[in-house]
Amino acid sequence: MISQLDLFDRPTADSANPELEWFLQILKSSSTWMTATAIITRMPGWPICENSKRALRRLASKTPQVISGDLGYRHLDSATTAEVEHFAGRLRSQAHLMLERVEDVERQTQNV
Repeated sequence: MISQLDLFDRPTADSANPELEWFLQILKSSSTWMTATAIITRMPGWPICENSKRALRRLASKTPQVISGDLGYRHLDSATTAEVEHFAGRLRSQAHLMLERVEDVERQTQNV
């Protein structure tokens, strides 16, 4: 019987990041959003746990080919323009909030 992983080409030995390659192949095989749990179940050797979800977020942050949101993860090739715009807006908002926090911390440091 063929397992889910057999449906994908295995990354080559010279792949810069085999886990990232698996992640991208899994997303490319789906035309819809995928939850972290659904992706992790297809990642070789990954247990379903919070550490795996963190590792998945880290992988997603390493490539412009993946967008994420409340529905999970999606490959950029299958995302709509509206989904990409929503994702970009969300990232910009988070960046703005992070910069505000940095400035607040720096102001507090100057007052000490």
